Amino acid sequence: MIIDSIHLQDFRNFKDEKAVFSPALNIIIGENAQGKTNLMEAIYLTSFGKSFRTRNDQEMIRFGADFCRVSAAFSEMDADKIQVVIGRDGKKAAMIDRRKIEKTSQLLGQVICIAFTPEDLKIVKEDPARRREFIDRELSRISRAYLEDLKTYRKALQQRNAALKEQTFRGNQDEALDIWDEILAASGAEIIERRRRFLAEISQVSSRIHRGITNGREELQVSYSCSIPLSLQKKKIRETLYETLREERSKDRERGFTGKGPHRDDLILSINEVNARKFGSQGQQRTAALSLKLAEIDIVRKTTGQNPILLLDDVLSELDVERQQYMIETLKDVQMMITTTEVGSQVEKELADAERIRICRGKVEA
Repeated sequence: MIIDSIHLQDFRNFKDEKAVFSPALNIIIGENAQGKTNLMEAIYLTSFGKSFRTRNDQEMIRFGADFCRVSAAFSEMDADKIQVVIGRDGKKAAMIDRRKIEKTSQLLGQVICIAFTPEDLKIVKEDPARRREFIDRELSRISRAYLEDLKTYRKALQQRNAALKEQTFRGNQDEALDIWDEILAASGAEIIERRRRFLAEISQVSSRIHRGITNGREELQVSYSCSIPLSLQKKKIRETLYETLREERSKDRERGFTGKGPHRDDLILSINEVNARKFGSQGQQRTAALSLKLAEIDIVRKTTGQNPILLLDDVLSELDVERQQYMIETLKDVQMMITTTEVGSQVEKELADAERIRICRGKVEA
């Protein structure tokens, strides 16, 4: 899939600007705070229906404007045009080829963008919530069923936690918890099963990539730390998860939240059988994170039969020259958007044929 152009109206610091892209490599150049990341965010919005920077959609509306509109044209995919409009009142609407869709989650699968930012390089050393977010985001791209199960689980979890925080449990309170436990067990089993399959695949692919980046010096292992034994079949996972929730009910009441389930799971990354989060150097942690992101691209390609659009937002400056060159060489067949303040001379050769787009004070200059 290829994004040909994008039109921004009152989006962030862009008043009314259009950018045209190469189907291969695009270098978006500009000083800091000029709008480079804003352009990447707008592309991502057409894919996911939301930002990779904020959960408050209204932050994307230009100061003083009532709404913002992002319209993008694509080729090598079913949809030719996608449009997203966000109002100051918080309402959001999206259209695919001039046909309004009921909810922005329907954009998933139309255009697949993968954003890679300096924050992603911290995935290895940060807390488990960050790694769960990575798993959930990537699985939601390729499986709408996973996204729906995740929504169901999160809603039931919220309701169960609210019930647990009640000071007094009388009457049918236990019956209410039984209902939430059933929903959590059913949706949680689906989540665990899909995570298990996905992580088995990403482990194999990222290990191969990691060996390539390190010239065979290091071996990356990726494993799923789950509250339920992964050797069980899906039906048994559901039963075990339900029993676990019931057994933990007294403890959960004391702490006021649900202590076990897929919302507490983690992704364990090891390099040469040593925990990378606890004992890996900064360089090793960044290489592991890079391997995960590159593996994600490979899996999306295999699952959908298409190349995703890759957004590299100020990542080159965070990587040494060897890793920069490896990444650019590996992804030559993927449409890439790379933001940078300047192109270093050591990677200039790899970027020689790239389309250069300059951003200055919210203006796009080809």
